[in-house]
Amino acid sequence: MNFKIQDSSIVTVTGKNASGKSTLLKIIVGLVQQDCGNVMYVKDNNNLPFKIAKKYIGYAGNNELIIETLTGFDYFNFIRKIYNIPKAKFKNRLQNLIDQFGIKPEVFSKYITTYSTGYRKITEIFGIFIHNPVVIVLDEPFNSLDADFSTILKDYLVFLKKEQKAIIVATHNKDFINNYSDKIISL
Repeated sequence: MNFKIQDSSIVTVTGKNASGKSTLLKIIVGLVQQDCGNVMYVKDNNNLPFKIAKKYIGYAGNNELIIETLTGFDYFNFIRKIYNIPKAKFKNRLQNLIDQFGIKPEVFSKYITTYSTGYRKITEIFGIFIHNPVVIVLDEPFNSLDADFSTILKDYLVFLKKEQKAIIVATHNKDFINNYSDKIISL
């Protein structure tokens, strides 16, 4: 497999169940070591070692990295501290996401363990958007989201593409594959 992902593009990874979509994404973000081959991270025509490249990547999988014993706001603040985001910038980004997705802020005052599966997914996705990554990697982001949240997320990904982001999405969502993808990788 050989492919290149450019800024300002949405690349969709699709295929049958157990074809390796999630594994490929985890290799790209450094959560799984590949058996062979290379993943190259390039910025401004320079190869970057993964230790540097990872700060430019945001990954949301299947709620595997979310800390359920925190409130949503505590989780977002935890992310803020990891990425050393100034408080004012953090508050502005979070408020913009809350407004964009039409979520009542008090939802995030509760413990994540009490959230529906859809709100857990939204919380994990917000967590990656808060640090403003250059490369966004989403594994089945539309699973567990209702039709409204799915539409908002699709539109938000188009907005991020216009902001020069490289977006990689593994999905079976036919609407997304057919109407939002710049490139499709079938496994």
